[in-house]
Amino acid sequence: MSEPTELEEPQSVKLPDLLYHYTDQVGLLGILEKKAIWATHVRYLNDATEWIRGLEIYRQCIEEAVDKGEVERTVHLLYPNIRESLVLEASQALRTFLQQLTDPLDDVHCFVTSFCEPRVNKFNSNEWVGDDLSQWRGYSGGSGGFAIGFDPSIFVRRIGSMGGSPDGGPLFGACIYDENIQRSAYKEIVSELLKLEVDFELKVSQELSDESEHLETYSSEKLRIIGKLVATIARTKDSGFESEREWRLVRLQTKEHTSVSFRNGKSSIIPYLPIPLTHEIEELSIIKRVVVGPSPRARDTEQALKMLFQNRRGCEGIEVLRSMVPYRDW
Repeated sequence: MSEPTELEEPQSVKLPDLLYHYTDQVGLLGILEKKAIWATHVRYLNDATEWIRGLEIYRQCIEEAVDKGEVERTVHLLYPNIRESLVLEASQALRTFLQQLTDPLDDVHCFVTSFCEPRVNKFNSNEWVGDDLSQWRGYSGGSGGFAIGFDPSIFVRRIGSMGGSPDGGPLFGACIYDENIQRSAYKEIVSELLKLEVDFELKVSQELSDESEHLETYSSEKLRIIGKLVATIARTKDSGFESEREWRLVRLQTKEHTSVSFRNGKSSIIPYLPIPLTHEIEELSIIKRVVVGPSPRARDTEQALKMLFQNRRGCEGIEVLRSMVPYRDW
C-alpha cells in the first residue's frame, strides 16, 4: 500500500497499489479498444437505493440546521454587528433556500463507475489480487468475467481528487461506509451552503454592493458546493457493504452542458459517459493486470489474453492471471 492521499477529506485513506474493475468480455474488449471506461448515471445503477440513502442523510442535516438554530448562528458569525431585524429576514430566506435545495440532481447529472480493493491471495499472503467471489457473481456475467487491475495513482495524477466542480473533469475517491463520517461530511457541506447564502443575501440586503457584482461568483461557488455534495452522495453506502471496499470514479455535468451516450439495459435505456483512461494515443499504462474469472475455459482465455496484449501496442506489460476461486455456474 502506498502513502495516504488527499482523496477523501472525512477519513484517512491509503491508496491501494491496484484497484479492480469487474466486467465481462464485452466490457474488457471495449475498454481496450476505446481506451475509456463507462460511467453510468446514478439513477440507473443496479441498486436503486444507493442514491436515496445519501440524499436522506443530507436532508436530515438540512432539517437539523434549520431546527437547531444553525441558520441564526451562521448569520451572527459572519456579521456579528448586524441588526436583529436583518437576522430574522436573512434567517427566513436561508430556511427557504435550504428546504428548496433537497435534491441536487435538479442541478447536475452524476455518472459513476466502480472499482474494488484487492483481497489477499490465499496462496500467497504477501500478494493482493482482484479475485472476489461476490464480484464474479454480480458483475462478470456469470462465467467469462475479468477483473481489470488499474493503477489508482495514475487516476489521481490525471483525474484529481474529490471536491471539484461540475464540468471540471472526473473525480475519484473511496466510498464512505461509516454513518458518523457520512454525517460529518454532509454537515460540512450544509455549513458551506449556509455561509455562501448568508454572505450573498446580507451584502445585497444591506446594499453594500449591487447584486450583479456578486451574482457570478455566488453562482459559481454554489455550483462547486453542489458538485461536492453530489460526489459525496455518490460515494455514500450502507455499512453492510463495507466488505466490498469500493472506490468510485464520479463524473458530474450541469444539465446545460451534457453530452450523454446511451446503451441497452434490461428494463430501460441506460445513460452513460465514456471517461478516457489515458492522454496518450497508443498507451494504456493505467492497466497493470487482468484476472481471468472462473470459467470452463479459463486456461484458454488466459492464453488468448496474453496473445492479445502481445499484439497490442501499449499493452505488452499487462500481467494476466487466472482466478483461484473454486466457483462454477456452468
